[in-house]
Amino acid sequence: MLSKKIILHPFLFAIAPTLSLYEHNKDMVDFYYLLKPLTVSLLGGIIIFLISRKLIKNKNKAHLIASLFILLFFIFDYLFEIFLFWGYLITLLSWLVIFIAVTSLIISSQKKFDNLNNYFDLLALILVLWPIVSVAYYEYESRTFYQTLPEVNYDQNLDLSWQEPTVKPDIYYIIFDGYARQDILQSRYGYDNSDFINFLEDKGFYVADQSRSNYVQTYFSLASSLNFEYVNQATEQFQNSNNRGPIRRMLRDNKVYDFLKNNNYTFVALPATWTGTYRNTKADIFMRLDGSANNNSINANEFNTFLIDMTPLKFILTRNNRFELLKETTLFLFDHMKDIAEIKEPTFIYAHFITQHPPFIFDETGFVAPDNDCGGDGSHYYKDCPGVEEYREKYIKQLKFTNEKIKVMIEEILAKSETAPIIILQADHGSGSGLDWSSLENTDFVERRSIFNAYYVPTTTREQLYPTITPVNSFRVIFNSVFKTNLKILEDRTYFAIWPQPYNYIDITDW
Repeated sequence: MLSKKIILHPFLFAIAPTLSLYEHNKDMVDFYYLLKPLTVSLLGGIIIFLISRKLIKNKNKAHLIASLFILLFFIFDYLFEIFLFWGYLITLLSWLVIFIAVTSLIISSQKKFDNLNNYFDLLALILVLWPIVSVAYYEYESRTFYQTLPEVNYDQNLDLSWQEPTVKPDIYYIIFDGYARQDILQSRYGYDNSDFINFLEDKGFYVADQSRSNYVQTYFSLASSLNFEYVNQATEQFQNSNNRGPIRRMLRDNKVYDFLKNNNYTFVALPATWTGTYRNTKADIFMRLDGSANNNSINANEFNTFLIDMTPLKFILTRNNRFELLKETTLFLFDHMKDIAEIKEPTFIYAHFITQHPPFIFDETGFVAPDNDCGGDGSHYYKDCPGVEEYREKYIKQLKFTNEKIKVMIEEILAKSETAPIIILQADHGSGSGLDWSSLENTDFVERRSIFNAYYVPTTTREQLYPTITPVNSFRVIFNSVFKTNLKILEDRTYFAIWPQPYNYIDITDW
């Protein structure tokens, strides 16, 4: 008795786009975020096939029509780009016409479609296996690299002995991605930011007006500041690699978290406005967008919105639209930062805003839906979007919005805090209007390295701050003054690397 051939391509096509999107963004998205959309995609593919099989008795034709629907479903955004001038309804009608026309041809055909189903199985298998193999190699390389880090990582004689402080203040580490220094805003953008700086200084902040970033890419900058150490020595073996996995792991498993946990701090994580820093397994409390607090729970993320944006659902599930989610998350962070002050235990709060990084979704008055999908920075932004003048104009509009929200947030935190907190407002790198990711020579590196950096700290800590302090020394100064550690203040250096070779550092401190 002959066995029946199993046809798998509808189910493989259903999961292929999710796997492909994950593979394309593997540097920024944890595997954790793949599980839910992958499950939903597979269940969706099964449902589409069952409906097709119910309506069409011929099994071969039912498989082909199910795959046709699934493929068209995931390429809807490409069709929308073609019919952009005519809008969503014309795109949807065109999509339906294509589906109905090809379905009619399949149903009316007298062919058995055995060979075509075989070809579809092969094609679907390739589309699934390619990202799986790519991600598997990436994870293997990343883990292998990371396992070697302790041998070269940091100063093994680092003195982290400490004394119990009389008072343990809440510590807010708030990153404003790409927030430029005041003199850069004046010289490059023609904007005087002194009103905002004066507000902070009037509230007791120390503003380091000559501060620079240590690195010009987010992962490297934050991995350095949260480990209060340069990452060059630890990663010099990766110079020819573009695998950012090791640096992501250094960011996740950092010394600031560990040190404060050992001092009985509660680590509060908030929904991030960038997937790359979204989930942290060390968090004791994770604040959800609905306002509830769960241990490491989430209810929305940027990866899901990118996937939805590929399909017709982008116009139906508006809450999951990427820009809507970014708006919702940004406003949530500003509005709920004050709630953390009500937690009785000493807390460490890490929050990451991208309000000074494309996409520019706010103007002075609030949310403005972008008319283009410009999410990259520097030359990545200019690849698909207008030039420098528009970048700078939108940057300043969003800066004005950000400044006003920060003012309110600071007022609320200080009003609700029983003990004076420590607040670090810091950029991970400067703005990117003159950034060329493929060339240092074509980059305005002075703009890129010059950062906003402000501290609300006790007087004893303030006395140790200085105008040129860089993020690598932020927690060294704070831990030395609050916890009486004996950490050496490092020389303040800045390193540049092009995007394709993130570990090939060039020292631009004295340029």
